[in-house]
Amino acid sequence: MTITGQLWYTTLDLGDNQVAGYLNSDGTSITQVGPTGDTALAIGVDTAAGYYFIASADGTSISSYRISDNALITTVQIGNASLGELVNAIAVDPINHIVFANRWDTDLDHTGIVKISYDPMTGVLDATAAFDQSPSFLITGTSTGGNYVNATNFEIDTATRKLYYTDWDNNYSFAPFAPTNAIYVVSDYTAANPTVTKLTDDTQFPADSSNGIIGNIAVDDERGLIYFTTLDFADPGQGHIWYMSITGGTATKIADLDNLNLAGVPTGLSLDPSTHQLYISTAYYDAPGTGAPNDSDRRRKPPARLSAQRRRALVHQPGRELHTGTA
Repeated sequence: MTITGQLWYTTLDLGDNQVAGYLNSDGTSITQVGPTGDTALAIGVDTAAGYYFIASADGTSISSYRISDNALITTVQIGNASLGELVNAIAVDPINHIVFANRWDTDLDHTGIVKISYDPMTGVLDATAAFDQSPSFLITGTSTGGNYVNATNFEIDTATRKLYYTDWDNNYSFAPFAPTNAIYVVSDYTAANPTVTKLTDDTQFPADSSNGIIGNIAVDDERGLIYFTTLDFADPGQGHIWYMSITGGTATKIADLDNLNLAGVPTGLSLDPSTHQLYISTAYYDAPGTGAPNDSDRRRKPPARLSAQRRRALVHQPGRELHTGTA
């Protein structure tokens, strides 16, 4: 696929101020495609087909929009709101025209990653992916032996056909689920029966989130590295950026966000595979230990850029995304 150099984003606000848009990776040409019908927690794009997709803040539905005029094409309810199911992360495979969405149900059989096909000519999502129809799952809590609860962030690598995800459930401990706070990888998202592998170390990042909540992920396949963020909504002192081998293991901290003068919790992370630059956005500055947002800084800050040189000298609410566009 061709790299477009566009960094796609969503904003969290009210009315027409909740928008989807993009900017060039050098910070120029900031473009608002238009307001989304509902606040978007995550965004994925297929720029070749001309559509973008969002996970809505209602926590249950996925929608598709046409990029050229921002028209809402279709919405599919993936989770059952009456049961408190959660749907808050997506990834788009623009080659096979599939949207992957998380679904946290009430049992292991229906908790997993839902595969939602879409028509690249019209942008229409497959209605059979709805919770009350016959959805197709990539993996489930059952198929992974309990190693899937609630993906809060996805990172898709189309070159290797791998799908990375952060699994965090806020220390939920009611059967059949158990507390989790980890990064996993799906071996091959085109396979009929893919396997999953945990990449982070439970000792370094405990399920109780005592060393921070693992948030967003960015994968540098060429250099064999995974970058990710940790955060604590009550204390931005636990906002950090890390990297580890793409095969997993002990992670190394790159920087504290406060030291980068970003002044807030990390809410989005993306990597430009051409320049190997990281982009990170932050929002909702909290004074350490207070949990009280600073009213002057409620909106998401623009992405900051970390150069490859900086990373070499130093030796990415979970699920809100930046996305580097490809075509």
